[in-house]
Amino acid sequence: MIIAAKAKSSLIAFVSTIPLVLLVTNPVALAQAFDPVEILRHPQSYDGKRLTASGTVRHVFAQTTRQGKDYTTFDLCDDVCMKVFAWGHPRLRENQRQSVSGKFETVKHVEAQTLENVLETREGSIR
Repeated sequence: MIIAAKAKSSLIAFVSTIPLVLLVTNPVALAQAFDPVEILRHPQSYDGKRLTASGTVRHVFAQTTRQGKDYTTFDLCDDVCMKVFAWGHPRLRENQRQSVSGKFETVKHVEAQTLENVLETREGSIR
């Protein structure tokens, strides 16, 4: 009976740490949520920060670097539009509502392109 109680308390302690582990290992869970208009009002305040932005997808453009890496750029819009840079070719449609998590940068260089005020993300961070 004492052994069963110890096993039960160990299991409870283990299970109760799972949400904490998921929170710590999932950077998207730590990103704050904002609208594009909030971010673009003072972009310097968000430079280098992880965040989530929601809006309507516009101007989807899939490309491949000279090294063969796929990426996609698109605008995420509410009252204003913010540029998003995503590694890979996520399935996006014009006028689709999305939430995107990633790192905001006031300047990003991709080969010969310079993108300003852009949210960099990965294909799996778009919902």
